[in-house]
Amino acid sequence: MEAGGKGSQPATFEYFFASDKKCITEKVTANCDSCYKRYLKELLGKKKYGWKQLNENQYISAYKWQLMIELPIKEEKQLFYMLMKVKWNKQTYAMLLEGAHQ
Repeated sequence: MEAGGKGSQPATFEYFFASDKKCITEKVTANCDSCYKRYLKELLGKKKYGWKQLNENQYISAYKWQLMIELPIKEEKQLFYMLMKVKWNKQTYAMLLEGAHQ
């Protein structure tokens, strides 16, 4: 997956792999609010993914990329997001988009 930030802002990047050694999740934890916003903005700014916001905590990419971003709920004070590789069929993807913020 191609997601992480380019800057020297303080953050921790954790990667999780499937048994076939492909990256399935990237967790970015920032040390400050502005750092968190910068990394997230950079990821959402990658137009090739065609991000759509589902709700205040989730974004999905265009179908061909099969990616989802999950943000912490507001009650959580941690500054992190998770970028996950998912496996949807077209029907599931269409159902997710029905409720997406436009």
